[in-house]
Amino acid sequence: MKNNVDQIRAYQANFARNVKKVTTLSGVVLATASFLLLVQPQAAQAETTPATTVSQAASTASQASAPATPASSASDASVSSVAAPASASASTSAANSANSSANASVTNATASSSESALYKAADANTPTVVTNPDVVANAVNTTSAPNIKTYTPSNNAGSVTNKGSYSTSADAIDVSSYQGAMSVNTYTNLKNQGVKYVIVKLTQGTTYVNPYAGTQIANAKAAGLTVYAYDYVTFTSTGAAQAEAAYFAAAARRFGLGKDALMIADVEDDVVKRGNITSLLNAYWAALSAQGFTNHAVYTGYYFDQQYKVSSTVGKSRTWIAAYYYSYWKNTILNSGYGAWQYTDSFNGIDGSIDMGLFSSNVAKNGESYENGHWYLYQGGVKQTGFMRLTDGRVVYYNGAGQMQYGLQTINGATYYFRTDNGNMVTGQTTVNGSSYYFDPKTGQRQTGLVYNQAGKTFQYYDLTTGKLLTSANGTYVGKLHVQANGTVDLKTLTNGLNVINGVRYYYNATTQTLVSGLMTVSGKTYYFDPTTKKAISGQLNLNGYWYGFSSDGIMQTGFTKIADGRIVYYNPQGHMMYGEQKINGAWYYFATNNGNMATGFTKLKDGRTVYYNMAGQMQHGLTNVNGTYYYFADNNGDQQTGLKVVNGKTYYFAPTMLKNAERRINGYWYYFKADGSTATGFTKLNDGRTVYYNGQGHMLYGEQQINGAWYYFATNNGDMAKGFTRLADGRLVYYNTAGQMQHGLTNVNGAYYYFADNNGDQQRGFKKINGKVYYFAPTMLKATEQRINGSWYYFKADGSMATGFTKLNDGRTVYYSTQGRMQYGEQHINGYWYYFATNNGDMAKGFTHLADGRTVYYDQNGRMLYGKQLINGKWYNFRKDNGDLIK
Repeated sequence: MKNNVDQIRAYQANFARNVKKVTTLSGVVLATASFLLLVQPQAAQAETTPATTVSQAASTASQASAPATPASSASDASVSSVAAPASASASTSAANSANSSANASVTNATASSSESALYKAADANTPTVVTNPDVVANAVNTTSAPNIKTYTPSNNAGSVTNKGSYSTSADAIDVSSYQGAMSVNTYTNLKNQGVKYVIVKLTQGTTYVNPYAGTQIANAKAAGLTVYAYDYVTFTSTGAAQAEAAYFAAAARRFGLGKDALMIADVEDDVVKRGNITSLLNAYWAALSAQGFTNHAVYTGYYFDQQYKVSSTVGKSRTWIAAYYYSYWKNTILNSGYGAWQYTDSFNGIDGSIDMGLFSSNVAKNGESYENGHWYLYQGGVKQTGFMRLTDGRVVYYNGAGQMQYGLQTINGATYYFRTDNGNMVTGQTTVNGSSYYFDPKTGQRQTGLVYNQAGKTFQYYDLTTGKLLTSANGTYVGKLHVQANGTVDLKTLTNGLNVINGVRYYYNATTQTLVSGLMTVSGKTYYFDPTTKKAISGQLNLNGYWYGFSSDGIMQTGFTKIADGRIVYYNPQGHMMYGEQKINGAWYYFATNNGNMATGFTKLKDGRTVYYNMAGQMQHGLTNVNGTYYYFADNNGDQQTGLKVVNGKTYYFAPTMLKNAERRINGYWYYFKADGSTATGFTKLNDGRTVYYNGQGHMLYGEQQINGAWYYFATNNGDMAKGFTRLADGRLVYYNTAGQMQHGLTNVNGAYYYFADNNGDQQRGFKKINGKVYYFAPTMLKATEQRINGSWYYFKADGSMATGFTKLNDGRTVYYSTQGRMQYGEQHINGYWYYFATNNGDMAKGFTHLADGRTVYYDQNGRMLYGKQLINGKWYNFRKDNGDLIK
């Protein structure tokens, strides 16, 4: 991790000094998304069931090269010799050669695997819990033989007997801002040369973020490399450590690294060389974990760790040491227990100026190792546990501490015996401390009760409690079973037919005086008796290409059956397990083609259909509720449907789940699916406030629409129903009430009257005759006001109707409007009387008035012209009777 090029060059000049190179290491054992380089074997470990093991005496010679083992316990003295621990060298072979003669007292019988059927033993005590009423109650149960893993050494690990096989390999590089934005091609080239991981510098302290980190991470991922991160730490107090952890975590999130990403603290700066650095690091890790990043590792120099013990904060297996060069440091680092080692800063084919540290990910043991009186098996530096098949053929057992076990051992409720000289699991009849036991040739598990000795081809009886061969001076009986003095069984005492011995069923043929094997129907129930042991088996049996299931009491199953491993299978009337699609009692089911397990839930069939089986395994059709969500499956074949479907007269949409409370554009039309999933029709108020209209097919309508005799308008962009004044595309200005209906004729809008055409709703202006009255709209109805229209004055009363005849105006004028509403001027003959209206404002004249033609006339208080003699204001006047002119 190049933060100071001069420091690197100085170190290369004197590589024995403390490393001053800012570089992370790969190969850490991860908690969640592990590199799997240090603890995972190079090759996959096969999960196998052990094949039959030959007798101990016969196999000893083939194991002469196996590692020597410690002396056995006193209880195993009769079957063991004392062998001193030896290294993985030629002395091992010699030690084991001596041990072969010490095993002469072990009387293993050679096992046979020539059975005609393979079966899994059943657990008779496992209850069956079924939800499908068709599933039988006496379901088949299975127990497994020990899970024996096969040890496969890595290509460069050497022999399994090599106690300390180590290797190094190039697995990761680290990059910082010095490399800039490395291209995808550059990373691809590195990947092709074996690099798997890129460690990117994200931060330094709480003020610096690598400006190229985003590009470096993206390009490395694009090349198929795994990316992790490091922080060059500079904190000197607990608070600073916590702040730096938060800063580092924030950068990791910003650049898209997951919570399982390896977060490495680069601990080497002079400022962190302090006595309390471990406590500061622990505060740093705690703060980083609080941010959700719990996968931690340390990078440092060898001498730095020797002095400050920073590896103690994460463990040596999570500490990566920089120590140049390989030849100088190999003897120190290879056996140190560190997780990985960076031994150079150059990489083949890459510019040496680029800081790409080459890492050793296999700085760990592989193979067997004798330590402190115990044999261990290492795979990628990790102690193995459980049953292991070694490369020399031995099947051994390592306890939880990784220590090889010997002698009688009870493991997961079963008893096994392991040779005391080399730990190999014993099978067949074996004498231990003077007592005979029988260990199943296939599983190695100790057998009790009536046992068929495959090597001796005879039936024996082993005590149910101790497992020892039941011998006596004169023989004895176990129920009706006669056990002879040497432990062999005289079958002739059995009853002809079905016999139950210690809960196990056998079928005895009195005529042939033999126990029967194979399929047999007894009183309507079918059993299978093992060809070797003659026991009625429980569990599963593969016979002539068919799988059968037998209950805990050995009865062949038919119909639905729940097996202890959780599978629900179906056996036809012949007892054959069924596979694939099956129609049973009118319902369709699917059983996995590899193991017959009944499908439930969504299943992709080989013909491409996606179907759904309920918890009873039945294929569903039509509308189906799955955990509160609705789907639709074809009525004919159960295929999951998408699109519009009509169910009970209502239309729904599946995509593939039923849409609810949602709009969806389908085939060019907008639909709305209500809370129950059905399509909306008619007027619908949407969540965003729009009121829209869907026709009978559920299509949203746009533009002008006549609905139930009324006209509406729906916006062409979103279908929103118009309200109020609306300018239509053809130029009409119309008005829609709060219900969206177009208005016609006289219409009150917020207290003002408008007039809309009766035929098309267009807003009208000018005179309109309504119910015999004339109104004027401009565009609102005029009220209590004069209005000059087309050169004439009109007056519209308080109700908006046009005035006619004599009218008293608000300003005091009395005017006269013709039947057409026009104000009249000058002399007017009205109803037999002459009146005069001022030519400037139409005001009706009263009193003496001088007319334009020279006449002087007189109008009374009603505006009527007077004639003849008239007493006016106490004085007599005389007016011509023909024209009212004053006679002087």
